[in-house]
Amino acid sequence: MKRIAFLVTVLTVMLATIPLTTYGWTRTYGGSGRDIGYAVQQTLDGGYVVTGEKAGKQWLLKTDAQGDTMWTSVYGWGRSYSVDETTDGGYILTGQGNSRFIWIQKTDAQGHVLWARLYGRGTGRSVEQTEDGGYIIAGWYDTGDHYELADLCLLKTDSLGDTLWTRTWRILSDQYGYSVQQTMDGGYVITGYLHFWGSSPRYLWLLKTDAQGRSVWEHAYGGEGPYNGSYVQQTRDGGYIITGRRGTASFINAYLWLLKTDEDGDTVWTQIYGKTGWNEGCCVRETVDGGYIAVGIKDCKPGNLWLLKTDGEGDTLWTRIYGGVDVDC
Repeated sequence: MKRIAFLVTVLTVMLATIPLTTYGWTRTYGGSGRDIGYAVQQTLDGGYVVTGEKAGKQWLLKTDAQGDTMWTSVYGWGRSYSVDETTDGGYILTGQGNSRFIWIQKTDAQGHVLWARLYGRGTGRSVEQTEDGGYIIAGWYDTGDHYELADLCLLKTDSLGDTLWTRTWRILSDQYGYSVQQTMDGGYVITGYLHFWGSSPRYLWLLKTDAQGRSVWEHAYGGEGPYNGSYVQQTRDGGYIITGRRGTASFINAYLWLLKTDEDGDTVWTQIYGKTGWNEGCCVRETVDGGYIAVGIKDCKPGNLWLLKTDGEGDTLWTRIYGGVDVDC
């Protein structure tokens, strides 16, 4: 079996404003099987927690501040796409579990399972602890219908993973949720993409809901080519910054895309990066100087992890490329 290990690169200044000339350290984790890291978060103790897939099973890995492994836990068949440290020092994970059902799992600080839940057939792509101590999950349900293969879903649970409410969006197309965040008003913002059945374009989709998951507004951005929203964050001005992929009509090339909106989802500015090849943004954060830092993949080449710093208008200040192993958003 081909060995696919994953790389964690921690930069000298995490998501900061000082130009980087070097990075602090890199670590590679994995064995003889297919090992992929999908999400990383710095923890309150200064270390890091990584989640993903190890040889076809859900994986959680905890490191110290230097990236040295403190413990690792492997769970059931499937993959884990998102992790969030919880207020009790443990972790909440979501992904796809056994029989391709949406999977949510709560662990203690050592990665021991406290509880796990399976919901409808589909995929959980993003999870966050909410202000009330419960959890919000975005992803999609597999409908199995020829015309509507996937419905974007938003799932709210209490602190034990019991469902409080679910919302789905179906507009005669495929729609997928990749990122969710609770907003300043107690509602939620979700990004992903929608694809009208029978047509080739995919549109980046941004949805704003109230605290009960009821739609406040929805926007689709894009046109020809494959568009996708990978990550959304509310900015200090109440608007949103989104990263993902902006494709071309030929489907040969794609750009890393940053899209800034106001609080109503109307476009403030948009910028594309990467002239050739297949480029994509995986995560973006607002920085203390009012600019943005984005991470993604460049030219779709093994090891081309791309870090991009911009000012508040999305104009490039600097970029860095890191490599060594296969990179997967």
